[in-house]
Amino acid sequence: MRAPKPRLRSGWPEILGMQLVLSKCATPTYEHRFHPTRKWRFDVAVPDWMLAVEVDGGGFVQGRHSRGTGLEKDAEKFAEAAILGWTVLRVTPRHVKSGQAIGWIQRWRQSLGRVSGAPEPRG
Repeated sequence: MRAPKPRLRSGWPEILGMQLVLSKCATPTYEHRFHPTRKWRFDVAVPDWMLAVEVDGGGFVQGRHSRGTGLEKDAEKFAEAAILGWTVLRVTPRHVKSGQAIGWIQRWRQSLGRVSGAPEPRG
């Protein structure tokens, strides 16, 4: 039996990552593990900025993120991320496709200089 071929990642998080790179905004990581004890991961992250983006699909077909248990688990994950100092943006594939998600990231980055007491990006 042959070993499976490695798969290229080509979903919405990767498209958003390419938008970040092409706009010279940041170089992201994917499936970034952020919590010291839990196995939670962010779809897209810029760890130096403590910025994470979750691309939530399935919202219109009763996917995981729109069911009660999934919502509760997401709330726990995002609360713990906030406690650790992360900013988490939740977007949909439509936001990525339209460019709205990258626009929000750019506006968030610009806003850091205008907000009193805002954390300084590490990068």
